[in-house]
Amino acid sequence: MAEVGANPGQAVTQGNVAEELAGTFEQLVMEFQMVVSETNIRAVEAPIQRGYLAYCEANVSAMARVQTHGVTLSGNIVAAGTHVGQTDQTITGDMSATQALLRNLNYEIPRGQ
Repeated sequence: MAEVGANPGQAVTQGNVAEELAGTFEQLVMEFQMVVSETNIRAVEAPIQRGYLAYCEANVSAMARVQTHGVTLSGNIVAAGTHVGQTDQTITGDMSATQALLRNLNYEIPRGQ
């Protein structure tokens, strides 16, 4: 039997990792623009240069969307972890008076008995 739950501290930590990962897209965009710009300078014909510029704009836009999604995801993960922690604290306080009445419900009944 699988248990269901969340570790608030781990969720917040992983949310912060997701935010750091999303932040790497800023550097990636700058490096990508630099490489495409250098390639564009070496392109001899004007139609080819325009192609590089359009390619750069389209991909920089896509990278920006990925970064935005990553930042949003990280915020949602941190918020969920925080909410789980708050809920756990509330339930712990509300249930402290009935702790003696509770039994361990996280066990598996052996089959065939």
